[in-house]
Amino acid sequence: MHLLLINPKFPESFWSFKWANTRILPHSRTGNPPLGLATLAALTPANWDITLIDENVTSIPLEPSADVIGICGMA
Repeated sequence: MHLLLINPKFPESFWSFKWANTRILPHSRTGNPPLGLATLAALTPANWDITLIDENVTSIPLEPSADVIGICGMA
């Protein structure tokens, strides 16, 4: 089985921490890794192939090949 986990691009807002980097800590960067998807990947069976894509870092393939696709979100 091949599992594709996708973290969608996070829009720039108060919650994206960009405001803190530009106003409070200029010339700094903030890393917000998709820990929920990493946890799901760690809990999947060992014989599964897992691909984790963070759209904030790289683009989503136009034709992904996976048996199962998981997408995280924030409400």
